[in-house]
Amino acid sequence: MKIVVFKRASVWGGGETYTKSLCEGLEKEGQQTCLFSNSRELLGRIDVSKKRELSFLPDATTRTNLVIFLIFWPLDFFRYFWHLAGTKTQGYKILILQDLNEKLLATFPAKILGFRIFWVEHTTWEPYLFRHPLFFTLKTAGRLTDKIIVPSEFLARQIRKIPTLASRVEIIPHGVWPVTLGSERREPGLVCVSRFTADKNVKGLIEAMPYFEGKTKLIIVGDGPERDELRFLVENLGLENRVEFLGAKPKPFEYVSPSDILVVPSNEENFPLVILEAMSAGLTIVATRVGGIPEQIEDGKNGYLADPNDPKDLADKINKILKNRKIQTKMSSQNIIKYKRGFTLETMITKTEKLLVRKQ
Repeated sequence: MKIVVFKRASVWGGGETYTKSLCEGLEKEGQQTCLFSNSRELLGRIDVSKKRELSFLPDATTRTNLVIFLIFWPLDFFRYFWHLAGTKTQGYKILILQDLNEKLLATFPAKILGFRIFWVEHTTWEPYLFRHPLFFTLKTAGRLTDKIIVPSEFLARQIRKIPTLASRVEIIPHGVWPVTLGSERREPGLVCVSRFTADKNVKGLIEAMPYFEGKTKLIIVGDGPERDELRFLVENLGLENRVEFLGAKPKPFEYVSPSDILVVPSNEENFPLVILEAMSAGLTIVATRVGGIPEQIEDGKNGYLADPNDPKDLADKINKILKNRKIQTKMSSQNIIKYKRGFTLETMITKTEKLLVRKQ
């Protein structure tokens, strides 16, 4: 089985981790994958049969980018047709698309060329995509797919609201390799592994710091456009001795100790891989009750769920663990069990491979 995968990337995140894991996992099972990406980091870190650098138009997510997208659409249509035709002559018959532009641009030529087409969704459709000017085109393209793979029931419900796409939805939860933690080289504290964007709400976690028990410290691993704003907030709240920014790291969990608590304070999420990685290592997790997170965290069993945009509630849930470390030990064990039962990479690859070879 030969599979073409497209992935547009601006910064390393969950989508890039998924792409690397999926392609390498399929290769391990004897399949051949060809990755097209604009990310030299992704191309450099992935081990696949073929990989090619390909420049992409900016995501059609702003008015300016949308205008650029529409102007170059005819040219890009033929560009995708050319690349896909080249892979088709080499025996590639399956196409996996993950980003908005690629779904809008590559689906139609792929159908003409006879590819079986699979979309993989990493982000929520509501409300953004439902209001997008090209939503009708996206729905039309979606009807040409074999399946639309989603990691959560949360996202499946959104797409099933579109009658023509409902039967195409297939739930395959993401899976991850187990991560290795760093050593117990400091006092246990809080850890946040995240991009610095508004939807990740790292700001809300920092604002919750004054409510934590004692002088609990926070380590933040990541980077993004809100970096300067977050550093200013830390200084403004007088938290310089309690909050440490480590920057983006290729292996962020090497900076996490087994006794730390992972905090995911997001306002919007689908099915964050960072939670699955933390589960694999037996970390205790406190996250917000958004998107598909409640499908990962059972409140009070393998972690705690807090209301989004509520620093006080987030702090209350974290304080429950800080006051009673026996809770942490229990949740740690539950997370390892839950990871092994449903979120290993082997499970995801097996389900995906069966879907790709299934006859329609």
